[in-house]
This record gives sequence, structure tokens and C-alpha cells, in this order.
Amino acid sequence: MEVRVKTRLIAALACAPIVLAAACGDHTPTPAPTQAVTALPASPTAGLPPSLSSVSPLSSRVAEAVARRDEAALRASLTTSMLPCFATNSGQAGPFCRGTDPIGTITEAFPTAVCEGGWTTNIESLVADIVATAGSPYALAVLEPPTADWPAGTPYGETVLVFSPSGPNVTAAVALFLDAAHIVRTQVGCTLADSFLQGSNGQSLRVLWQAQ
Repeated sequence: MEVRVKTRLIAALACAPIVLAAACGDHTPTPAPTQAVTALPASPTAGLPPSLSSVSPLSSRVAEAVARRDEAALRASLTTSMLPCFATNSGQAGPFCRGTDPIGTITEAFPTAVCEGGWTTNIESLVADIVATAGSPYALAVLEPPTADWPAGTPYGETVLVFSPSGPNVTAAVALFLDAAHIVRTQVGCTLADSFLQGSNGQSLRVLWQAQ
């Protein structure tokens, strides 16, 4: 009897280190199942330049309005000024008086240029010209600081959004000058697209986005 008890005790102690749910016998741990790691495919936009919307949401909205020929949306993006009008031969910077308006009449005006700068009071006509003349967006660049002779009171802008010509028979581009929230002035025609990306000192402006 004593021998049998010792035998049972030895057998019980031999099973003690094993996990309680396991039985005595072959207790080789079962390796955990391995999971296959699948490499994610590369993003389709990896290595490509950022979209215009990611660089400047305002520029993207303006470009979309031009593409849709949406004159109302483009007009809403302009910020205008209320200024006294001048006679056409006054030589002063500002809007010309319309029709029979007396000199000094406060008029809604917007700064624009073809080959020379000035102010227009016919803003709807300007917007129609932009929509008819601008092609696809070409580049967005940071403007250099204005020169010392920049006309006082004329908005300057922070960036310039350049559009390619609208067709093969049109060589001049369109430039919309933007601040943080609006189009503050424009130039429609007279200049090639790449020329808008050159500063007054002949050095290239810092381009934020350019069509590929």
C-alpha cells in the first residue's frame, strides 16, 4: 500500500507544472498560427504633384467657376471698391465716371489690366471676358512684394492664378490675383502665361502648383 501511494504522488507531481486544462502526456506547445501580411498597394497619387484644391481651395473654386463658365460664381469671388470717379482725361488713378455721373460720384469699381492697369466699373463685362478668354488653369505662384511705384490704394494680392489661352488662335493668358479670400485684381490678355511667373527683377516667382 505504501508503495502504491508513493507511486501515485510522484505521478501527480509530474503533472503539476502543466497548464490545468492540459492532460499529462505529450505537452509540446502548439505554435500560434501565423497571419500572412499583405503589402498595401502604393497610392495612385504617390509621386504626383498635389492637386490645386489641396494647395489653394480658393484657387480651385475659382478654376471650377471658370471651367463651368459660371459668371455668377466668379463675380462673387471678386472684391470690389467704392471709389470716387474721375473724368477720362484727368490722368488720375481710379474709375472713370459713367455716362452723366458727375465727377466724384462714388462708384463700385474693380482694378484690371490688359496691357496697362486701370479700374473698371463694368464688372459684369469683365467677368464675361475672363470666362470667354481663360482656358485651363496653368499655374499658381506667390507674388513678390509690390514695387515702390505701385499705385496707392490699388489692391495687389498674395498669389497669382494663371490660365492658359482658351484656344489655338489666342496667345495671351489670363491672370487672377488673389488674397486669402478673394480675387483682388485681374489681367486679361497682353501677356503670355509664363511671363506671369516672372517677377519684376526677372527672377521666377515661387510656383505652388503647375499643370502637368
